[in-house]
Amino acid sequence: MTTRQCIGYARRMGTLLASLTVVLAACGSAEGSESSTESTVAVESDSSTESTVAVEPDSSTESTVAAEDQAVVDGALLEATDLGDGWEVLDAAANFPNDAELARTIPACEEFAELVFAGGERHGVGGSRALASGDNVVFTYVALFPTEDAAAALVAAAATPEFDECWARFNDVAVPLLPFGIESSTYVSGEPPAFPIDATSSTVKYLEGSIVIDGAEYPDTCVCAFAQVGRAVVEVHSAAPVFDPARRAEVVQTAIARVEAGLGSETVDLAALLDAVESSPADIGPGAEFVADSIAAGAYDDAYRRRQLRIDSCASVSRPVPHGATFGDMVDGRGWLYIDTESAQLPYVAHWVMVLPDDAAAIAIMDDLRSSPDFPGCVAAWTAEVNATDADDKNDAWAPGSVQYTATEARFGDPVTGLPDDQLHVQWDLDAAGPDLDAETENFSLIMARYGSTILGYSGSGPAAADTAVVLGSRVESAMG
Repeated sequence: MTTRQCIGYARRMGTLLASLTVVLAACGSAEGSESSTESTVAVESDSSTESTVAVEPDSSTESTVAAEDQAVVDGALLEATDLGDGWEVLDAAANFPNDAELARTIPACEEFAELVFAGGERHGVGGSRALASGDNVVFTYVALFPTEDAAAALVAAAATPEFDECWARFNDVAVPLLPFGIESSTYVSGEPPAFPIDATSSTVKYLEGSIVIDGAEYPDTCVCAFAQVGRAVVEVHSAAPVFDPARRAEVVQTAIARVEAGLGSETVDLAALLDAVESSPADIGPGAEFVADSIAAGAYDDAYRRRQLRIDSCASVSRPVPHGATFGDMVDGRGWLYIDTESAQLPYVAHWVMVLPDDAAAIAIMDDLRSSPDFPGCVAAWTAEVNATDADDKNDAWAPGSVQYTATEARFGDPVTGLPDDQLHVQWDLDAAGPDLDAETENFSLIMARYGSTILGYSGSGPAAADTAVVLGSRVESAMG
């Protein structure tokens, strides 16, 4: 079909401008579209920004950062499966010409052109996608800025009454530039429908107006959501009839969740998270006494790593035993190390939380450990050596090295109910023997569970170990929302 035939077909369907976009994209019209190899914005008739880098990088470091940010943006865009059955991703023919160069020609947009519109000097790295189901179209856009303040500035600007005039006047000019045979368009700002958005900051704009094709006038609307997530801004735009408020809120929140997943630990308030998940002696049991932060010092990590390297069963384990920062490229972490002051027979008990750069880094750690058949034996032997070597630190009555521990029956245990599916459970028996000690064998567990980009760890003895891990895990889950 030719472009004009497509327009005629769309008119007979009684579509809005969004429907014309769907039909023309399906007809494969390439008029006025960007190259398919570029990441460009496909935003509805009144939406925002092309996918560009605002400032050309002038160094290899800046170029690398821009490339990394672009990868985050591209991975954070809504997929058809996020919207449900019957939705598909449209091609670049549906791109909206929402660029700073055009905005600079509109007096009402003078103060917004460099920040809100693609290619502006204060805009970030962006990418967009158009999705359709029948006559319904959703446009999603993600922009990633160098700082949270810059992202917040875009949403704050879009929330002003002055931007309402800019947005309407911009669409008056931009919509006829679309290759859909639109002769003219006019819009006014209205009151947007109310729906909740859980984000760092957000605003919703509403446009209503009309377009003219072959002398006939057709109505057009847009509900335009702008939401800040850390240093990112996500936009979701669609005509008012596409969703009811409840479903629109779900779609916007899904888009936000994808951005949060892409940014990983960047969106986590690390200090608040670590404060919220802190354990106490009461969590561990009677006689427990806090010793130290098991992650705080690099020297501590190095010493424990050296011990691990002396253990044959650890030779094939790619990751250090998870008690310190050498375990992974942590963004932040905190550990709580305890001893039992009432019974000299119990070794250390440890609880720790590690925040990785993103979900992928945390997943890789969990996968590596689960796939290593020697990991249970490594953990068990390492624990026996560490506790025997440090026995004099537990009780002044002990002579250094006088308590001996022997680890046996190391194995992967059953999954712990109440923790996320991405978990691992290692169990082993530890025998303690020494002066004035009754021979005793205790069952020990190492339990790890992943919550997004955060990994919870707990190592302790007895049947209550799993229950304690679940309690500590619930704090991580609550702290991360």
